[in-house]
Amino acid sequence: MKRILSVLLVIVLVVSSSGSVAVAQTDIPAGMVGVPDANVSEDVPLDSSPALRGSDLEGSVMASDHAESLEVIVTTPDRASDYLNTSTELTGSNGISLILQDDVHSAGREVAIDAGAVRDALGYTPERLYGTHEDGEQWSRAIEYQGGMLIFEVPHFSSNSVTFSSEISISGTYTTGSSVSYDVSSLDSVDNFSVEFTGMSTTETDTFSVPEDGSSSDPIAGEEIPSSAAVDISWDTQGIDKNSGPTMDPSDNTYSVTYSGVTDPGQVQSTFAATVAGSFDFRVIDRSDGSVMGEKTYTSGTSTTATFDFSSQTTPDGIKLVWDNSDNDYKIDIQGHEVEKLPPDSVDATVDGSTKTWTSEGSKTISLNNDETVDASTSISGGGSGVSTTVSYQETSYSENPTVEVNGDITSYSGTLAPGETATVTPPADAVQESNIVNVSLADTTDAPDRAVEMDYRHTAQDEQIVEYEGTKWTEGYNFSKTFASDRSAASLTIPFENEVVEIESIETRTNGGPWTSVSEDNYDLNNTELTVHFGAVNGGDEVAVRTTGQQVVSVNSTITVLDPTAPGDRLDSKVRIDEWNDNSSISVGRTEDSGRIHYTYQKSWDGADDYVEITDDGTQQLYLPGAGELSDFRVRTVPVRANARSGEVEISVQNPSTTEPSFYVSPGATQNDDVEYTLLTASDGEEYILRSETNNVVHDSAEASSPVTLVDDDSEELLVIEQDSTTASEDDGPSMVGIGPAQIGTDSPLNSVPVILLVGAGILVALAVIYRRLGWSIRDATGPVPVDPVFALAAGLIAFVVIDYVGGGVLTSALATNIEQIGSGISQIVPLLGIGGAALLGYWLYQNYILGNSGGGGSDDDSSRTIVIRDGGGNE
Repeated sequence: MKRILSVLLVIVLVVSSSGSVAVAQTDIPAGMVGVPDANVSEDVPLDSSPALRGSDLEGSVMASDHAESLEVIVTTPDRASDYLNTSTELTGSNGISLILQDDVHSAGREVAIDAGAVRDALGYTPERLYGTHEDGEQWSRAIEYQGGMLIFEVPHFSSNSVTFSSEISISGTYTTGSSVSYDVSSLDSVDNFSVEFTGMSTTETDTFSVPEDGSSSDPIAGEEIPSSAAVDISWDTQGIDKNSGPTMDPSDNTYSVTYSGVTDPGQVQSTFAATVAGSFDFRVIDRSDGSVMGEKTYTSGTSTTATFDFSSQTTPDGIKLVWDNSDNDYKIDIQGHEVEKLPPDSVDATVDGSTKTWTSEGSKTISLNNDETVDASTSISGGGSGVSTTVSYQETSYSENPTVEVNGDITSYSGTLAPGETATVTPPADAVQESNIVNVSLADTTDAPDRAVEMDYRHTAQDEQIVEYEGTKWTEGYNFSKTFASDRSAASLTIPFENEVVEIESIETRTNGGPWTSVSEDNYDLNNTELTVHFGAVNGGDEVAVRTTGQQVVSVNSTITVLDPTAPGDRLDSKVRIDEWNDNSSISVGRTEDSGRIHYTYQKSWDGADDYVEITDDGTQQLYLPGAGELSDFRVRTVPVRANARSGEVEISVQNPSTTEPSFYVSPGATQNDDVEYTLLTASDGEEYILRSETNNVVHDSAEASSPVTLVDDDSEELLVIEQDSTTASEDDGPSMVGIGPAQIGTDSPLNSVPVILLVGAGILVALAVIYRRLGWSIRDATGPVPVDPVFALAAGLIAFVVIDYVGGGVLTSALATNIEQIGSGISQIVPLLGIGGAALLGYWLYQNYILGNSGGGGSDDDSSRTIVIRDGGGNE
């Protein structure tokens, strides 16, 4: 996804004009609002002299709407291409291009530019203007001239958009006739469309019957020949109707049973269970002819079961149980009577030449001979009837010719896929619509199992939404939502942040109006200016909302929160809270809108050393905050000075954040003697500006301003100020009356010489010696407990002042200059004279008290050896 800026490139001024038009600027056109000067800048190569400068347009650019957020950049065609995401070759008249950029509002508007500035740059006033949008779209508009202004319509600015991307995934097992439907709302594009088929087998059991003492065969359908078959043999021993209960005949002591349905006497048997009170003989008599069919002797008190087999007799229609009735004291209790068929002795089953024998009902497995037909037969031994034999085996089908149909568009794989074998087909992306029906089919089968296939149907669906976002100097925020029309397996959102966002301050999501929850770092990716948030699976009908804020600064070994961001178009003034910080922490502001300006902080919540920025030759600017800690907060601003380290790096701490004459402390970074360019963006055209060291009161550079002004110095440690030229300081290359140390006096100054200082001191000494000798002021006149000559005290004080100021690098004169601004420069100028005067006074004191005092004219100061001579007028002593 390309970064989409609200950027318009206006190639000024490819025109069809044939001459110049006299213009004179008047008032702002009706309905227009002036663009703030802070929003007008330039991006041109160093040391170049373009025909049009940013300062030429300050105060003379207007817009019909959103003037407060419109930015105007004067640049060159080759640099203008850096503002676009296309490779369009740019050409412009006189090598001039304008960038009209709005990070907040994308609506088109009318723009007015000072016609005089354009005419002066081009030599004529154009009639038509050609532009290129950030996305490469070109446009053209006629230029209207009204009272000194060129007015033209900007049709629109590029709109920012976010992209919801989700993966449609349909997976499962499908047979011929399977159908799936799904919806995709607000579909803009389909990518990565693929259908993967995985072969599988489907099975079913084929069963056929074998007649009693007969044979049969069955063809095998499907793609596999089974290796064995299951043979199941059973027989029917039931089915004989019995009477509903026994009938007792007390008169003849008999128990009669009638039944019907017995057709095979050889398969009939009858079982009785009885309890008797005495011993007797139990006989079974055929009811039809009275013949005895069987006889059983019972003992008194026993319970005995008697089974009578009728297999050798004619089937009776009933039986009668008779017993001896000679003793009337016993009785018979019949507990049960059952009649059933007799089973066969054995059954043999043969399948594909293999034979197995059954003596009881059950199932056995018989191997097959890998033929396409199963042959089976049975043989029954021992009589009986009702034997049932079935043969079962498994038939198998594979996935043959799987086909997917998307809204009538058919895509197939031709061939048969064995289980686990895969094949991928790619349906056309344009087959996908907002409402979709997917049908699946396979090759037909005859007698074999229905075919099936595993299908993994996938594609991504992208929905681009034009969104309004809240842009500020250090942050950029979005808040929007999307309702998904169908289930999605992997939904995501891509946000191409408008500016160079390098950190995410917060990301939150919520579903169906629920609570906002933070998104973990594992669920989003930040690639340059693109943020991708991963939602995972979502259900059809879910509304997923996202809100996020991106930071345009890098927190190095730290974490910060922008509490009070600055709106676009305003001078940077943001409040920042420090969440995590250590001795190695910093904030990189090299990608903010004000990255080129020197940053400083104020209203800090902590005490300690001053903050400073480190600016390197690659344009990086790191803000360091010594003494800051967790939950510290501060406000950050900039001074209108761009610092450019030509090599190495420089450390700068702002002292006076003036917008017209700022001052700042400078110190070297890892290397010393690196040249640094300081560009004052608010310089007045035609005025002379100097870069002066307040530490040493040395002018390092001077230049006349033409829009901004650029001054150069090395990174030596000192306090610098950019100010309009005055006579209070002299140039580096001229004589200077500043200080006495080698670091403070120019190498070509006559005062930078010890002999000169001594000669001047000697001259002053001789003059003072004559004066003081005539005054007779010496230590002999001193009073008090410590005899201190006032001359000595004055000389010592002056010398001490100069020595301390020299060793401290001008600390005393700097302090006086800072606190007594009216006399500061004068003090710094007379410091060398003070030192010379002090040295002279000290020399005189030594001469007066040790040279003259020890000569004939000087005498001794010792009162005990003093001789007083008195002379009268006549010469007598």
